Amino acid sequence: MSIKNSVLFLPLDYFALPPFEGDSLQLSRARALVGANLFIALLMIIGVLFIYAADSLGDMGNLFIWSLIVPGFIVNGLVPFTLRRTGWLSLCQHVTLLITFAAIVIGICTSGGPVLASNNQLMVMQAALSLFLLGIRGGLIWSAIVLLTQSFLYYLFVSGVDFPNIQPPEAATAGAIFNWFLAFCAIVSLILLIELSRDQLEFQRNNEQEKLRYMATHDGLTKLANRSLFEERLKAAIDQSESNDSKVLLLYLDLDKFKPINDEWGHDMGDRVLKIVAARLKATTRECDTVARLGGDEFAVVLPNLVKDISVNKLTESIYDRITQPINLHGKHFNIGCSIGICSYPESANSSEQLWQQADAAMYIAKKKSARWHIHNISDMKIADFRS
Repeated sequence: MSIKNSVLFLPLDYFALPPFEGDSLQLSRARALVGANLFIALLMIIGVLFIYAADSLGDMGNLFIWSLIVPGFIVNGLVPFTLRRTGWLSLCQHVTLLITFAAIVIGICTSGGPVLASNNQLMVMQAALSLFLLGIRGGLIWSAIVLLTQSFLYYLFVSGVDFPNIQPPEAATAGAIFNWFLAFCAIVSLILLIELSRDQLEFQRNNEQEKLRYMATHDGLTKLANRSLFEERLKAAIDQSESNDSKVLLLYLDLDKFKPINDEWGHDMGDRVLKIVAARLKATTRECDTVARLGGDEFAVVLPNLVKDISVNKLTESIYDRITQPINLHGKHFNIGCSIGICSYPESANSSEQLWQQADAAMYIAKKKSARWHIHNISDMKIADFRS
């Protein structure tokens, strides 16, 4: 979200953000609710100034201020504070809509009816406000209420019902101008809120998509790369190796003595052990390396951009020693082992698929021979084991 939008949201976020920080849709509607109430309260202040400026309203103007505007101002001013304190968004939404609806209907009924009333156009504002605050379903229900009420008022007017008009004739023009100005400002404000909230929802949507992409490429438990992302990184490492004449090393790891932990202490304890092993693997590798959990207690590491004469045994020993250190959890001590199958590109494989196959086979050889690791090496047709 842009800095500009964040600044514009600050007055609204003071009330809306605390209870709805984690829900973008509810936050958007809470901002609209706060904005609508603050805006209506501001218009009421302007209305008071207008009434005092229009000398022709006289005592009727004072009655209008104290019986309608001041109570409405108090309610609209309290709604944002209630929302911040309680988080009762639905209640605050409907209170706001009920107050504005009642004020508009009272205004129409005391200004000569739906044909003569200068504030008749505010019914459109009520429908627009309900759509934005409640969404499509709630907004359509309120729009239907507005339509039925307006139709009923027109029916009464056509039937000859005499609506009182407490507005003096000499103030009719000024009242019409004020109500038009009020409706215009309200619609513009709603459009502004819609645009700002749309940006917020777009920002949140992008975040959600990013989270989904992350979930699709990472292991849910350890947060390491999953098999699909690992294979993608492995292919990229091989392509890079061909361009800069470097070496790629693939380590296929299977934990030893892990199944008894699950069997004796439960899967929750086993999951904690896996998280510790994953963190240790990440700590022993470089930023450019990729560590993945392939499933169960199997892991893999791809190390790209290695020099051709690097000591594979020394590199593997540092990884092995780190992940097989004793694990202490809640007073329990676990000693786990590890079997590692190792294959390198381009010495021992000519593709990512072959690299996978040879590293997998090497891991099973290491496990079968009770070796810490086994290096598959076909360039000089020899087998290299490192035993415990």
